[in-house]
Amino acid sequence: MPQTSLRSSGILGIRLQHGQISYAPGDTITGCVFRTSKTVSPKASVTISLHGRTKSLTSESRGMGASVTYRGRFNLVNSSRSKQRIFHGPLHIPNAGQEQAWPFAITIPTHVDHTTLGSTPRDQSYLPLDSGDFATRPLPSTFTLNHNGFTCDLEGFVEYFLKAELRLIEKGSEVVVDAILPFNVVVLNPGPPIVDFKTKAFRGSCVVSSYRLVPGNEDAQLSFSQKTKQLFATTNVPKFGLTLHIDFPTVIQLENLNPVPFLIRLAPDWHRTSQDVQGIPQKARLTRLSMKIVAATEIRCEGTFSPHHEDTKMQSDLDIASAIGHLGRDIYIPCTEESPPVNVGEMINLRIGYHGRLGQRYSHEALGPSFKTYNIRQSHSLNWAISLEMAGQSFKVSSSTPLTILPPSDNRVHAANAQGSGHSQYASTKVTPLQTSESWIQPPEEEKAPPSFSQVQEEDKNWKEYEDGDVKKA
Repeated sequence: MPQTSLRSSGILGIRLQHGQISYAPGDTITGCVFRTSKTVSPKASVTISLHGRTKSLTSESRGMGASVTYRGRFNLVNSSRSKQRIFHGPLHIPNAGQEQAWPFAITIPTHVDHTTLGSTPRDQSYLPLDSGDFATRPLPSTFTLNHNGFTCDLEGFVEYFLKAELRLIEKGSEVVVDAILPFNVVVLNPGPPIVDFKTKAFRGSCVVSSYRLVPGNEDAQLSFSQKTKQLFATTNVPKFGLTLHIDFPTVIQLENLNPVPFLIRLAPDWHRTSQDVQGIPQKARLTRLSMKIVAATEIRCEGTFSPHHEDTKMQSDLDIASAIGHLGRDIYIPCTEESPPVNVGEMINLRIGYHGRLGQRYSHEALGPSFKTYNIRQSHSLNWAISLEMAGQSFKVSSSTPLTILPPSDNRVHAANAQGSGHSQYASTKVTPLQTSESWIQPPEEEKAPPSFSQVQEEDKNWKEYEDGDVKKA
């Protein structure tokens, strides 16, 4: 199930303004269809159309070299509605290499066109097919999944492309040639970058048993007897009770310049604290913080008797340890009643891009926004774990929670300013405002006269004769 590939040559090609390859829903694509092959035709027409579709495939091994394949396909854009005729008339390119170009402007819709659904059974789709909320379903971003498993291979993609078609008469017969140009659609989030990451609170309690809790004994060498008593937490070992407060994000935004918050606070629990360390403030050292984003992708295909469903997961480690290491110092969390939380995310300038943490040395599988379309659904979760050390004793907590990943902000003026200051908001997929100038098209100068047309008057007479006849594909 290959994705649509580029098809362009001197026979027919498509060129976009400034070579741009990424656009947002609602953007207008400007460019030209061109031809450089020598051509003399009394009548020709050129059309351009926009296409968008989502495909899915599973291939299961059944042993002995046998396998069974299931497929799913939905159109996201009604290509018939988008089709434009940008040229109609005689075509004359006397010399090979001389270019004839036809400019076009075509607007990407903002939402899925439900008129392409037909009579698809409702159980074939993750989205309702009979509801009235079609106008609220935005186009998904370009997406690609290729997963090779032990017993099952999964493929899924969302793709967009332009298709140009040239019809002309050559030697009395109608010939049709086409050109295809894939491009990326990058869904953007309206408005400026988010500052509310919808943090969720985690609460846990712990009791630390150590002789080093006593003032003056912080660096004392413990005897074998003391170490044994600490190990078994006997009653005569000083104890310090504490409550752990962690606030972590449930929503993040790709390429957001605002750091993702991750707050840690420790509060003493005097009811669980030994008398000999009552009222004595303590602190803990952060020894480890791990954050991983897990992307779960599900695909649905048409089955023999019922829809076929498969899923796969990919994990991106944000490598928080390296970011903390670049601070060049330890992070301590005070444990007092008045201590504010320590925002580790802000300390390390934690920002997430298409390939993980921005500034991360090693890139991972590409991250994309959470989305759901007819036969592909991608959701995310955040797995985090922290380890703390107090008075020589370690304790750790971890959690996994659903995470929503938003696309980058559509505040392109903000992005341009950020790039000017040395930051890149669109690191892996850049979306830039369209330019209004069309001077780049540069069509060939007009000939003083088309003398060769007189030589093909006989073909001109034959146009209607072949118009409804056989069509040759070049």
